Amino acid sequence: MNFSFYLACAMLGAGIAADAFLAALANGLNWEKYKHIRVSAAALIFAAFHAAAAYISWLCVKLIASRINVLSLYLDPVAASVFCAIGVKSIADGLSKSRSSALPTRAGVASLLAQSAATSVDALSSGLFLTAYGIAAVAFSLAVIAVITYAAYIAGFAIGKRFGAARSRAPLICGGLIFILMGVQILVAGG
Repeated sequence: MNFSFYLACAMLGAGIAADAFLAALANGLNWEKYKHIRVSAAALIFAAFHAAAAYISWLCVKLIASRINVLSLYLDPVAASVFCAIGVKSIADGLSKSRSSALPTRAGVASLLAQSAATSVDALSSGLFLTAYGIAAVAFSLAVIAVITYAAYIAGFAIGKRFGAARSRAPLICGGLIFILMGVQILVAGG
């Protein structure tokens, strides 16, 4: 593990956490009654879902690639394409005029679980990035993803509570740019 790996983990975590940040903005805006422990628990749920999705995708890609050797030749271009596609979609969503209302804003546990599952879909793409690394590096990366997601949720909730979700487009655009940079990094490092 070197500096570029640590930087890539931080970028990956930030890109994945953008959706959790947006959900937290909406929750902060809409939760009239809340306790700090509940916000912290919600952040832990989001962090756990994101880390679990990243681990599951890494495990699946690792198992499939080990069974089909020819597939490993295409992992870098496929991973780069997936990251760039997610990035372009995030940027397009951030630039669109309409405000996304896809995430539920109720405060119940079922709603939080649904939000966590919905926002962790992007984390499934991280398995493609992590396939080049062993279990220790993957564990480190999962911890980084969880910590950044937790922090992003707490920050998003606080901002949502204070200012509302009026500026909710910026995280999508930044997250999209990060995903595109990750795709380019995979192509440059893998080629």
